Amino acid sequence: MRENNLLSPRLPQAPPREHNGRIVTDEPDVIWGTDGAKVFTLNEGLGWAFANVEHWNTECMGWHVTKKGNRFAALEPVSQGVLSEFGSVEAGIARVLEPCSGWTRFLNIALKTSKTR
Repeated sequence: MRENNLLSPRLPQAPPREHNGRIVTDEPDVIWGTDGAKVFTLNEGLGWAFANVEHWNTECMGWHVTKKGNRFAALEPVSQGVLSEFGSVEAGIARVLEPCSGWTRFLNIALKTSKTR
């Protein structure tokens, strides 16, 4: 197959990057991480579980389980954490936070400029 150029195209492999960053903070409310996982339940079938974790002490700041896993569902545990930690979810209340997740761009916009659901 190689001789006849019939192999599927492959992206060039990048060399592995060394992790020299630090995700544990020296004080609370600096970095929160959000992640989601697809889960299966016997009664409801497939769904999503999202969690928001404080990087200082690994405290779960909020969690949310839903059938539809989208950016709004991922933001729900962040909203719970902001409400419990800062007392409100109004615009600009959590400007000190640096979100750490696959939803980082959306979370930055939501935490710094608008209300969460």
